[in-house]
Amino acid sequence: MKKWLICLLTALLLALPAAAEEPPVRDETWFYPMLYVPGSRMHLLTDAQLKTIAQLPSEDVHALVEAMFLAATGVEEKAEIDLWKTFHRQEEKDARSAETAAYRVLTLPWLLEAYAPGNRPEYLKDADPMTVRPTATPVPAPTATPVPTPVPTATPVPEQTPEPTPTVEPAVVYTVEDSWAAFAENPFGQEYLTMLAEQGGTDLDSAIGVMQAVVQRWLAEIDHADLERINSDYQLWLYAPATPIDYPVAQCRDNSYYLDHLLNRRSNRAGTLFIDYRNLPDLKDPNTLIYGHHMRDSSMFHSLTDFETPGFFHAHPFMVAVLAKEIYVIEIFSGYVTDSSDHCYDVAISDEEDMRNFVERAERKSNFDAHVDINCRKDRLVTLSTCAYNFENARYVAIGRLDLAWKKDVYPKAE
Repeated sequence: MKKWLICLLTALLLALPAAAEEPPVRDETWFYPMLYVPGSRMHLLTDAQLKTIAQLPSEDVHALVEAMFLAATGVEEKAEIDLWKTFHRQEEKDARSAETAAYRVLTLPWLLEAYAPGNRPEYLKDADPMTVRPTATPVPAPTATPVPTPVPTATPVPEQTPEPTPTVEPAVVYTVEDSWAAFAENPFGQEYLTMLAEQGGTDLDSAIGVMQAVVQRWLAEIDHADLERINSDYQLWLYAPATPIDYPVAQCRDNSYYLDHLLNRRSNRAGTLFIDYRNLPDLKDPNTLIYGHHMRDSSMFHSLTDFETPGFFHAHPFMVAVLAKEIYVIEIFSGYVTDSSDHCYDVAISDEEDMRNFVERAERKSNFDAHVDINCRKDRLVTLSTCAYNFENARYVAIGRLDLAWKKDVYPKAE
């Protein structure tokens, strides 16, 4: 009997999934290649501060990243859903949607700044920044070239009345300073700034430096090279803050294999998130389709159907797509129940007018009003799709705009 119990316990232990390994402990030199990437403010932190962040436990890193998105959203899920239950007039709903959208416009620059640094520019590759902290090299100002004075002609040119120039209102560009001010006025933003101050981010610049370092620690847990070794079909990592969506995304020759296979190719009914086989693998199409199951245990793409709940969108307007050479912040702007014949499953958006029609139809069908401006000439979209149970073969889709936060090796070599 005792022997039988030992065998049973051993079998159960072997069946348990392996615990997630903690990233290796690093010292402050791990950040050195990133300290002077243009736009980085990590160089404002001391070696002691960098070392502390490098050794933060994984759960603390994830808590800081999630706190950043909570601050950028400005609302908490349950409280927002409860608030929307009190709205009875469309005017109340419109006012709330406009209010939360105006706040997100102010805080989006912070998210993009947090994910901006991290690539090792070409001009640092011949150095040894892992052992010697780099110093900022000032760029000499260009020498002005004198402009020759024009020689007047013998025949004077009669003066002409210039045509009146039409007045064009300049586009409003928001900055991280606007994000900082917005955080200071929001209770979740204030709590987030306090967390940054505890890591040494006591003013605007040092707080950005802390967050950039924290995000680098978070990104280091996504080992693209290892994931590609496991399966060459791996394409990117998708993360939706404060939801279970935190998964790798694959792509293969059809749209059936990853319905019941994990990334390691083992058979499993949960499957793997995957990109439509018709799409380019790197989110370069005008509309990239990503599919995932609606699992009863709330895993995979189950959370997408929560966008049907009034108020849920306002607490979850952002996602992040992490590729090996690019990082995108995704602004969700539409979500609705549909079927497989819907226009959102078209990947062949041909021109600006076609994109405008696509966006307008998606906004008309949406369960929420996101107030996200789409540039139909150059913006790219991602459509996330899962099963729904509103009717037979129903699906729920959430559509977002891709905002490029970081691109590897975009900086020129130093002369």
